[in-house]
Amino acid sequence: MELAKITIDPTLLAYVAQALGRVPESLYDLQKIRNLSCGGRPVCQELIDPLKDTLPERLEIVRGDFSIIGKMSRLKKLAISAVPVKDFSFLTTCTALENLEISACGTIGCAFLGNLYELRSLSLLGCSGLEHKEEILKLFRLERLSLEGSQISNADCFLNCRIKEVRLPEHILKEKQAEREKEAELRKQAEEFMKERTRSIAAELVAAAVGVNGCKVVSMIGVRAPEMVKNVAFLVRQLSPEATAFIAATSDISGKPLLTVALTDDLVKKGVNASTMVREAAKAIKGGGGGQPGFAQAGGKDTDGLSVAIETLRQSLM
Repeated sequence: MELAKITIDPTLLAYVAQALGRVPESLYDLQKIRNLSCGGRPVCQELIDPLKDTLPERLEIVRGDFSIIGKMSRLKKLAISAVPVKDFSFLTTCTALENLEISACGTIGCAFLGNLYELRSLSLLGCSGLEHKEEILKLFRLERLSLEGSQISNADCFLNCRIKEVRLPEHILKEKQAEREKEAELRKQAEEFMKERTRSIAAELVAAAVGVNGCKVVSMIGVRAPEMVKNVAFLVRQLSPEATAFIAATSDISGKPLLTVALTDDLVKKGVNASTMVREAAKAIKGGGGGQPGFAQAGGKDTDGLSVAIETLRQSLM
C-alpha cells in the first residue's frame, strides 16, 4: 500500500529541517517537533536546497502549502515571521500549542485560534489586520497578548480584560491617551462650570435672604444634587458669615428628599443647633439624620412632606 505524500512548502521544509537537525522522512518525524521557528535564514539551508536536492520519497514540494504544521501534534511553540502564509487554517489542529507568535504575515483570521485552549502566550506583531479578534478572549488560559505594530482600528475588547498582560499597538495607545486627556479636560471644564454655577446660586440665594428674628434666612428648595446643596450651604456661610441660617428642603433626581441646615458661628454660640433642627423637621419626610451644631442633614422617604419640613425649619428660627 502506497503511503500518501507529505506536501510541504520549500521554505517551511528548510525550517523543519532546522528544527529536526535533518530532513524529515515521515509524518512520525514531523510529530516529534515541539518548537518550530519560521523566520530569518534557516541554518539548515546550507545543508538542503528543497528545490534542487533529492528528497525522501514521501515528501512533495508544493509552494504555499503550510498545512503540514497542523499534523505536528506535539508542537508547543510556533513562530512565523515574514513568511507568505495565506491560509492559517492549520492552526485549528495545533491544540497542544502554548506559545504562538505570528509577525508581518498580513491579515490574520483569529477564528483559527478558537481551539488553542492550551495557549498561554500569543503575539500577533506587525500584522496588517486582525479579523474576528474577539475570538482571542475565548482562550481562557491565555496570560500574555501582544499586538504591537499591528494595524487594528479598535482594541476596546482588550481593555480591562482578564488577560494579565496585554501590549497594544502604539497608535492605539496614543489614541487612548488622547481620549483620556480629552475626558480629563472635559471633566475639568465641567467642574469649573459647576463651581461657578454654585457660586452664582449661593450669591442669588443670599441676595434673596429673608430676615427672621434678627438673622438672615437663606432658603433652597427644588430638585438639586445633594453635593451641590452641601457646597451651596458652605458658600452661603462664606458670603454671609454673620447671623445667617441656610435651610434647604430638596430632592435628588431619583426623588429622595434631603434636609440641610448650615448656621454661622455666632448663631451656634447663641444656642441655635442645626442637628436639632433637621431631626425635628425630618419627621415630615419620614426620615432622620443629624450632624454638628453648625451643619446637619437628614434624609427621608416622603418628598410630599418637603413643604412642611422647610416651614418647620423656618419656625425653629423664630
